[in-house]
Amino acid sequence: MPASKVSESDFRLAVTLQSRRRLRDAEVVYLRILDSDRFNVRALEALGRLRLQQKRYSEAVSPLRTLVKRVKGSADAHHLLGFALTGLGNWSGAVRNYQKAISLQADFPDAHNNCCYALHQLGQYEAALAHIDKAIDLLPVFPDAYHNRGSALVALGRRHEALVALQTALVQKPTHVAARSDLAKLLADLRYGDDATLQHLSSALDIDTLNAVGDIYLHREEYELAKPIFLGTRLRDQGSYDALIGLVNAYQNLGDSVAARLLLGEMLRRGMRKAEVLVKIANLTFAEPGTHILHELDQIRVGDLSDDARISVAFARGRLLHLSGKWSQAWTTLTEINRQVWERVREERVEESLHEKRALASLQTHTPQPLLEDKSRPTLLFILGTSRSGKTVVESALSGFGEVHRGMENAFVRNALSFARRNAAMVGSEIASDDSHEVRTLFRQSYFEALDQRVSGHKIFTTTNPGLIRRAAWLADTLPNVRFLFVTRDTQDTALSLMLKQYKKAHYYSYDLEASFEHIEWYHEMISEFAATYPGISRTVSYEDIVTDPEIIYQAVEELCDVSIDTSKAMPILADDRSCAQPYRSLLRDSLAQVDHLNRPGSVGGDLT
Repeated sequence: MPASKVSESDFRLAVTLQSRRRLRDAEVVYLRILDSDRFNVRALEALGRLRLQQKRYSEAVSPLRTLVKRVKGSADAHHLLGFALTGLGNWSGAVRNYQKAISLQADFPDAHNNCCYALHQLGQYEAALAHIDKAIDLLPVFPDAYHNRGSALVALGRRHEALVALQTALVQKPTHVAARSDLAKLLADLRYGDDATLQHLSSALDIDTLNAVGDIYLHREEYELAKPIFLGTRLRDQGSYDALIGLVNAYQNLGDSVAARLLLGEMLRRGMRKAEVLVKIANLTFAEPGTHILHELDQIRVGDLSDDARISVAFARGRLLHLSGKWSQAWTTLTEINRQVWERVREERVEESLHEKRALASLQTHTPQPLLEDKSRPTLLFILGTSRSGKTVVESALSGFGEVHRGMENAFVRNALSFARRNAAMVGSEIASDDSHEVRTLFRQSYFEALDQRVSGHKIFTTTNPGLIRRAAWLADTLPNVRFLFVTRDTQDTALSLMLKQYKKAHYYSYDLEASFEHIEWYHEMISEFAATYPGISRTVSYEDIVTDPEIIYQAVEELCDVSIDTSKAMPILADDRSCAQPYRSLLRDSLAQVDHLNRPGSVGGDLT
């Protein structure tokens, strides 16, 4: 039988196999054809397309290069090679092939669209926009092109035009995930949650996009902006799980645990008994719980959960067992899940510990250079202490005072410092030091811009991010009107509370008792050093004392911030978690039998007896 007939028979077989998604088998047949006829154009093209379909871009290049050489006038061949080079990140090579395809066939919308994408990656945004506009002229219903047009317009700073393009992409293809993600990010960058026309604009956007915007705000820790987004979504769809759980997250991080618990109760009544809901209820329970949530957690098939969800369920169970007084079961559950997480983060703790040691050494040799006060701005009150030390209790007690705006663990410092570093680096050829005049100036500018958007008419703005202890001296020398109220707590109670907590990131020390005691000791040393260096702008209170007498908080803040607090009103009832480690004293002692952290200078709490 002639070779051509064999090739034709094999080619039909390969096409049939490929249509049935037997891609490996089809590839074997295409390769067999090329073994006997290495320039078979149809086999070269089919093999290239098959490998592109599997995103095997490097393997697709060889047959497609051969194809381009064999059929020099083929726009399709150049387009396919350009697509393979795009997959490899060879943007210049991709552009050359797309432009060659367009020169051979001007009315080629896919080539214009993909050329736009490659040009965008090269930073040639105007050229990219010209190609994408041609693609849309040729094919008006083209969601991928509208998505790429939106991306190019964002890069050119024409963000409101980009909104129209990205919304058009979603109108044409509601399931376009990338367009929805980019639209949500753009809306968040435009601070959509602050828009006075939020309610009007919400009616023009689909619920999935609104929820995506809210999720971006949550990820950025901009909870005050996330809240109205999820509220607006919930008004449009009372049963939206994403809106409800997003709103729970916003309330929880804004310190409104009552509202969060009410919403979670509503979700249970609606039958939304997902593991995520049960875990959040467990983490927002502060007294002895009813048995039903613990029972439901026990019924979850953890094998069906992601690894992160399984860990969350284990921490939630440990917390509920602890609150239920089932201390032996709680200890077993908590030590096991903490051990599992510790095995994953042990190396990160080494780096974390080095940062802590460097911060203490730096503070011990630091010479303060604080700024002059600025009476036109609020007092910046940093309430700092180890995680689980009682900072939130202190901030909650102050929130009833009308002059205080509760900032919680806001990201203002982190975001402003990131902005300052990026922009100061542009001033010279080298990255500027954090202590440079440029960084400090840009930091203050960015920090107060963010503050002005959030705080109006308040005399005090609080922040409780515990990690800021490492930058406390830098902040004292960089921002006007800074004050520091440090909160300490019994070491064993703090360590036990850390065992009960799963963190989204960092806090690697919390998953190992020895590392926890080491971190707490370091934190107390940092507090002592800072208080000695900056006695006029710092005070220290203990959790145990303020629970006994909340007025201690007000006295400290009055002294620090030069304000008068009306204490004639009823004192708040503060969350009392003192001596939470008492049932575990012997277990803690046994676990730390080889480590004498508890009697070192600077620790709080004394022996485990």
